[in-house]
Amino acid sequence: EKRQALYSDVMHIDGQKFLITTCEPLQLTLQCPITSEAQTQLGLGLQGHLSILRSKGFIPTIIYTDPARGFAGLVGAFPGVLVDTSGAGDNVPKVDAKIRRIKELYRSVKNGLPWELPRTMVKDLVAYSVARLNIRRTTALNENVCPKVLFTGVKVNYKRELELAFGDYCEVYDGTDNTSASRSVPCIALYPTRNSTGSWEFMSLTTKVRIKRSQWKSMVTTELIIDVMNHFEDKRHPEVPVEAQQPPMQEPQEEVQQPPMPDEAAIPAVVQQEDVPDLVDAQVDDDSDDDDDESVAEEVQEEEPDPGIASRTRQRSGTNINPPSRYTMAVKVNKSKETGERKEAIEQANKDE
Repeated sequence: EKRQALYSDVMHIDGQKFLITTCEPLQLTLQCPITSEAQTQLGLGLQGHLSILRSKGFIPTIIYTDPARGFAGLVGAFPGVLVDTSGAGDNVPKVDAKIRRIKELYRSVKNGLPWELPRTMVKDLVAYSVARLNIRRTTALNENVCPKVLFTGVKVNYKRELELAFGDYCEVYDGTDNTSASRSVPCIALYPTRNSTGSWEFMSLTTKVRIKRSQWKSMVTTELIIDVMNHFEDKRHPEVPVEAQQPPMQEPQEEVQQPPMPDEAAIPAVVQQEDVPDLVDAQVDDDSDDDDDESVAEEVQEEEPDPGIASRTRQRSGTNINPPSRYTMAVKVNKSKETGERKEAIEQANKDE
């Protein structure tokens, strides 16, 4: 049947308003977000619903509404379509039942999301709920066909229509410029569109703009995506993951092997040797200078005694002679210049030897 009767009313959910219209006998549900219940907003919404039905050859004849002031002002505003407002306190049961179904599906999907639903995406969830109701068969239809198939004449593509759900995280193809840049953008799936290719409406996480694409890859919703969606409406929110840039390739450098250091324990300790005694030539001429003999004698007297190395001859003499700290091979003493006590001591030592 091409002739359709429309039932319209305003739905309030999460602080936003939507104009809901259901068609009979097609049983198709249409929705449109509105900012207020003024006559202008309701007129624009109803005009859009009429245009959608007429685009497929359907003929709307009458619109049943409640006695709201905005609907009452639309009487006679649409040529060829009668606007029928009910009495005071009356409702439109057919559209009220449909609104109840939309709210039930809306709440179930919202509570199943891993993140909080932003206010800017409430209208997208309502559009998704209405799209899911239109692909269900109802008992009001005698045929085993859903309202969407009756309206479009095209069967529902399961892989395109039901592969995604509202709130799924996807990587969406975004074209290429023949460079190594990423060819996909992170997005959140919203609702399927009404075109023949089975496209979906997505929300880009990088630009916060709704885009329509036909190529996507469903991904697992990670904690980072959940954090981004929880701060979606904040001015400063966590950065969206992008393709990590690989660091530039560096040529491998050959490592120079250092010779192994020897162990300290293996190094033999260097023994410090005592100073080698100065040797004096034993063959001294008899004509040596007196100054040299005097310097040698003074050196012998100035040096401190070393009790541990006194010779046997000096021990027997009993004189207080300071032995030299350095041994000499031989020293020729000038007896003519020795004092009396020293001369007697030397003669006594020669006798003892």
